[in-house]
Amino acid sequence: MRFAEENKRSTRTFSRLVLDLSRHMSIQAVARHIGVCWDLAKEIQKDHLNGCTSHE
Repeated sequence: MRFAEENKRSTRTFSRLVLDLSRHMSIQAVARHIGVCWDLAKEIQKDHLNGCTSHE
């Protein structure tokens, strides 16, 4: 069962949590709220945005 992409530092479920929370608060606030570094939260958001634009 694949629940995380290869070479990624987080699971799909965790990424979804970060993305959902980032709709309501800043990346810094999200990272602080869930106890991860800002870089990880930003990387998840950046990967999501890159994935959205690459399918167009």
